[in-house]
Amino acid sequence: GVIGSVVFLLRMKKLEKYFDYVFLHLPIFGTMIKEVNSARTARTLSSLLVSGVDVTRALGITKEVVQNVYFRRVIDESIEKIQKGVPLSEPFKAHTELFPIMFGEMMAVGEETGNISKMLVDIADFYESEVDDKTKNLSTIIEPILMVFIGGAVGFFAVSMLTPMYSILDSI
Repeated sequence: GVIGSVVFLLRMKKLEKYFDYVFLHLPIFGTMIKEVNSARTARTLSSLLVSGVDVTRALGITKEVVQNVYFRRVIDESIEKIQKGVPLSEPFKAHTELFPIMFGEMMAVGEETGNISKMLVDIADFYESEVDDKTKNLSTIIEPILMVFIGGAVGFFAVSMLTPMYSILDSI
């Protein structure tokens, strides 16, 4: 029941922005979520631009791939600004609370050199490798904690089974 209600709450559109806000501000996982969404944005946008899709259409498709509401808002803003003639990297540079500083700067370099799709692939590769490294490190950190937790649980069960036996033996 608890798992079902959590899944139900996570899928509610009204609560989506609150959950996304909380997830972005979690101590360890927040930066990983930002890097995953940055990598997804870069990889999808790069693939679409290489295929010859129009920039505004590519951003619209990329918006559907990104799962976080706040990242979608930045992509919506970038679509509006591109239609006004602003460079593609400017909205991403303006939102450093979501996209890392290097993301916008590397996009600007790609625009200046005329090699934006190649630069986006490099950005995606970099952030994907960062996320992989962090998950490996996180699993290394969690391992000893899990061992202590499992040891405590086994100890608790052992004591809870032995205590009644000793009390029965005392009464005999």
